Amino acid sequence: MAHYLVQSGTLRMTVGADDPRKAALWATHLAMEQVMPLDDDPTPRNRIAPTNRIAPPAGRLGRRIRVLRIDGVEAELFDTYDVLIEWNQLMVAMDRIESEAPCAVHVG
Repeated sequence: MAHYLVQSGTLRMTVGADDPRKAALWATHLAMEQVMPLDDDPTPRNRIAPTNRIAPPAGRLGRRIRVLRIDGVEAELFDTYDVLIEWNQLMVAMDRIESEAPCAVHVG
C-alpha cells in the first residue's frame, strides 16, 4: 500500500491506498463523513485508516482532486464530481449488502 497526499479545495490529507483513485475515494469518504452521518454505529470502523492527516477532513472540496504519491511520482487529477458519483455508488452498494445480509458483522 502506497501513501498519497490528497488535495482538493481546503482538503489536505495523507492516506494509504492501493492506487491514486482509491486514495481520492477514501479522502472523499472521510470528508463526507464530516458533512453527513453515514453510520448509526458510533464505533469507528475504518477499513483503511488515514496515515497522517495534514488538516481535518472537513474541508471544502474543489472542482478537482489532486493525488500525489508521497515518493514524488507524478500527480493525478480527478474530477470531484466523478469521484463523488463513484463514492455514492459504493455507499448505495454497501447499504444494500448490509441490509440484505442475514446477520450484520461489524469489523472493528
